[in-house]
Amino acid sequence: MEIVANPYAATDDGCGVTASSIETWKGTRAMFGRVVEVRLGGPQEAQGWPYRRSSAGVAVYPLMTLTDGAGRVLALNGVTSGFEGTGPRGAAQILAAEGFFDEAEALRVATTFREVRLRR
Repeated sequence: MEIVANPYAATDDGCGVTASSIETWKGTRAMFGRVVEVRLGGPQEAQGWPYRRSSAGVAVYPLMTLTDGAGRVLALNGVTSGFEGTGPRGAAQILAAEGFFDEAEALRVATTFREVRLRR
């Protein structure tokens, strides 16, 4: 199946690099209102529709999506969960900054659970 229209308000570059996803989140944060839903998954746990194709022609799926109260969605591919590593640490940084958890609890959640669904 090919997706014709991008369902996301913003996406990272799809390269799977945590620093790129963090920079995208910081750089596009002003486009969004209060985040009301977060979907976060491990490296093989897609959290939404693909948003581009890699240079190898493989579809890139978000591993973290953040949805604001108006339904706008930010899709990120370089932050993940379920293990100790850079990707979960980046996800924890976003979770804490968005007010879902304090820093220690955000890190515990991002490194412990393979899939996370948060809604307020």
